[in-house]
Amino acid sequence: MRTEGRGRSVDEWKLRAEKAENHWLDCLVGAAVAASMEGCAPPGIEPLRERPRERVSFAAMQARARARTYAGGHL
Repeated sequence: MRTEGRGRSVDEWKLRAEKAENHWLDCLVGAAVAASMEGCAPPGIEPLRERPRERVSFAAMQARARARTYAGGHL
């Protein structure tokens, strides 16, 4: 439905009163998202592999932060 006011025109979307909510579609999408988060994929599509993370010590993170701070001229 097109609505106009205050010098502008917008498309306004409203739910139809005669149509029920689409719980089936909501459940299907939710199940697909949950399956994807667990690493599942539809047939023919290769699931993404998570790259192994490099372990970094807290001391190494502090050293990098200090190097950036001093390189930028801040003390």
